[in-house]
Amino acid sequence: MLLDPIDWNAFKHDIREWAEHHVPEHVIPDWTDKLFQERESLAHEPRRRPHEVPSHLGIYKFFDARAVIRKEESYLIERGIPAELAMLIDRSNRHERGLSLIGILPNQFRKILQGSTVDPDAAWNDISKTPVLVWLLCLEKA
Repeated sequence: MLLDPIDWNAFKHDIREWAEHHVPEHVIPDWTDKLFQERESLAHEPRRRPHEVPSHLGIYKFFDARAVIRKEESYLIERGIPAELAMLIDRSNRHERGLSLIGILPNQFRKILQGSTVDPDAAWNDISKTPVLVWLLCLEKA
C-alpha cells in the first residue's frame, strides 16, 4: 500500500468528538497515540506473485477465478475433443470455484480420469493427496 488507509489525526479527532457526547471519561492511551504517530508509508514495491499462470493455457478452468463461466462444449468439440469428453470438461469447468479451491473436485473429473488412465483409482488417490496448486500447475502444462 502506497498510502496509509488510516488518517490517525482525523480519526483521533473524530473519536474524541464522539467520546465527549457518549463517553466523557474516554482517553486514548499515550502508547496507542505514539504507535499510530510512528506509522510510515512503505518505500518498497508491493509483493507480487513470482509467476502468473495464464488462464488461456489448458482446457481445465475449474480453478481459474478469472475464467468466465460459460458453456464451451461445442467449442471443445470444434477443437477435436471427443463429444463425451468435451461434455465432461465443460461441466467440470462450470464447477463452483470455491469448492475447487478447498479441494472438492468436480465429479466429472473422476469420469475423465477413468477414460484417460490405466488405474483411475490410484490417480484419484494421488490427486487427493497432492497439494491443489501443484497438480493445478501440472494440468495447465498438459
